[in-house]
Amino acid sequence: MKRLLVMLALPLLMAASTPPDYARQWAVQLPNADAGAYRIELNADVFRTKYSDYQTFAPLPGAELFSAIQNVGRARIKGVEADASWRPVEHWRLEARGNYLDARFTKINETSTAYLAGDPIDLVPRYQFTVSAQRDFRWLQKDVTSRLDYSEQGPQVYRNRSSGDFYHNLSDTIERLDFNTSVYWSDTLTWRFFARNLLNDKGFTNPYSLIGNGVRSRPRTFGVEFSAEF
Repeated sequence: MKRLLVMLALPLLMAASTPPDYARQWAVQLPNADAGAYRIELNADVFRTKYSDYQTFAPLPGAELFSAIQNVGRARIKGVEADASWRPVEHWRLEARGNYLDARFTKINETSTAYLAGDPIDLVPRYQFTVSAQRDFRWLQKDVTSRLDYSEQGPQVYRNRSSGDFYHNLSDTIERLDFNTSVYWSDTLTWRFFARNLLNDKGFTNPYSLIGNGVRSRPRTFGVEFSAEF
């Protein structure tokens, strides 16, 4: 157990001494079939990206009623992303993946009035993650895979200071629970039974509800799909 905790903490310990501009990746794999509880794969990235001419949709200088894609200034994005998978016992697979981002403008062009230095970049969620459980088994002499996924996405921001400080909105935190079962009926035919958005999350997936263009998650949905090869 100590060995496992040390390997999980290794990327974070190394990140503490990473220089300001960086892109680092660590991969830990223990594929030995006899590894028991150590049959785990872990990948982690720590990164920082700078943009000298960040492009976004913003009001045109001197014509604030009109907007277009333009260079608004400098920006930087830094964050951490990781994914891990684990086979605790035969026929079971557990997975987790996610990221955390800090995306902000660092300098704004004098002709742009939509943002200030330090404002978060539009449409970049601060975090998102997914955890999954999968089981493979046999049914009626057919191979079957069942999978359950829970995911969460943090709010996205939308802002336009040229219209005033009030012109600011956030999307909702989106939580989804999906389940699907695939039955491999033959080498050429696969049936899939699915249930999507079991939590029936109806939140706004983007921050545009401020201007009447908000998009909500699709409602709870059940169905059957099939794929065939000829």
